[in-house]
Amino acid sequence: LDVAEALVANADRLEALVLYSDMIGRTTIALQNEYKKLGVPFDPKLGVPDLVQRLKDVMVWKHMPMPELLKECQTRNVSTTADASKMIAFMTETTKRSELIKRLIMTE
Repeated sequence: LDVAEALVANADRLEALVLYSDMIGRTTIALQNEYKKLGVPFDPKLGVPDLVQRLKDVMVWKHMPMPELLKECQTRNVSTTADASKMIAFMTETTKRSELIKRLIMTE
């Protein structure tokens, strides 16, 4: 329940940020800052709704239990196994989570 409350609070904060930034004409800059905070690559070709949805997705993925994150990867056809450049089988759970989230982001 605490995780769900934190996710809702973050989503609400993000929506408020977008609304406020839109009012002052600085939505893209505000979103770029949020992307930077989360370590997510910013794609300037995406529209604001897609940029916001990607941030929400990353927030959810960061809080998912590992089995659920693995299911999400499988649903999106994202590899969860080792490849030549990433020895995911030997990573800590934190590092593995980061790698899987990077892979999920790349598929969006």
